[in-house]
Amino acid sequence: MAARQAQDLTAAPPQIETPPEAKERCEIYILPPGPTLADLEVGYQTRGAQLMACDGRRALAVGAHAREHELEAEWLRLRAARGRRPWWPF
Repeated sequence: MAARQAQDLTAAPPQIETPPEAKERCEIYILPPGPTLADLEVGYQTRGAQLMACDGRRALAVGAHAREHELEAEWLRLRAARGRRPWWPF
């Protein structure tokens, strides 16, 4: 009975806020109509920088998601341990 009450009083699993940068839309350079060689060169460099920035934002989102799952797994492990030992202080 005491073990069940201890489990009912546990906090919610941890959650991590996704960084706002990870939610931003990725921009992609579009060539103008009738592009020149200069437009192609600028487009190549601009797209490369934009892809790097977009990949960084994606890595932020994936990292936050993975860390949240790690924290949830730890929370579940501690919750299961609490059920086996109701005298455990937390």
